[in-house]
Amino acid sequence: MDKSPKTFEEAVDIILNDLRSLLLKKRKEYGAKNLLTFGEKGILVRANDKLARLKHMLWDNPDKNPACEPIDDSWKDLANYSILAMILRRGWMELSDGLGTHEEEKS
Repeated sequence: MDKSPKTFEEAVDIILNDLRSLLLKKRKEYGAKNLLTFGEKGILVRANDKLARLKHMLWDNPDKNPACEPIDDSWKDLANYSILAMILRRGWMELSDGLGTHEEEKS
């Protein structure tokens, strides 16, 4: 469990650090080219899937928190899809990850 923030700014920092860690982990797992296949529209579809999942969990089944993917994970994914869309729009999707682990992906 995260430490308890003392200020709103600390709370934002905790959440943003969590999002960053998850985004970099998934980038390493899926690679840079994964989202380039369908581009921004593909990210929108994935974000829409997360919204539909959240709607189902929060409105249709409010008493259940699925074991396969907690609600917080869906919110994190949705936030990271927004970040990825902005990175894509700026033409930064194919940048090296900066950790020396980025491999050129073969088609």
